[in-house]
Amino acid sequence: MNQLVAIALSFSLLGGLTACGSSSKSEDPAPPTKAELLSDKDWLLTSATATVLGQPVDVYATVLQTCQKDDLLRYNSNNTYTISEGATSCTPPDTDNGTWSLSADGTKLTQTSARQGSTATTQDVLELTTTSLKISSTYTYSGIAVPATLTFTKK
Repeated sequence: MNQLVAIALSFSLLGGLTACGSSSKSEDPAPPTKAELLSDKDWLLTSATATVLGQPVDVYATVLQTCQKDDLLRYNSNNTYTISEGATSCTPPDTDNGTWSLSADGTKLTQTSARQGSTATTQDVLELTTTSLKISSTYTYSGIAVPATLTFTKK
């Protein structure tokens, strides 16, 4: 009788172990790369701030025209980008296109504008998620360095 209990116990343990080991484990998909997070979606500018002569400026609220606030920025997976007019159009149209690249570690975004004579601009990527892009850079206006931060939301 003891042998029968031992054999039954052995089979139940063996069955439990093989059941755990034989369950097919589905592989979790790899998280998207930074380039995949950035590309093939429309981005809408939702905030723009700058520091001018030591003073913070809400560029989005005080400088941008209504027709600029609904423009869409799109980074394509073939490393081109476009800026297109939204529902309200500026005169002349506020559009652009060019190429983009992202550093290997995803911290630097470089855009080369076709409209601005192939001028390359590199920004720091502060945040990049499936729904948010936040970049910063220092721009020069009339010889003055102006640090600015732009926040985009996935449209």
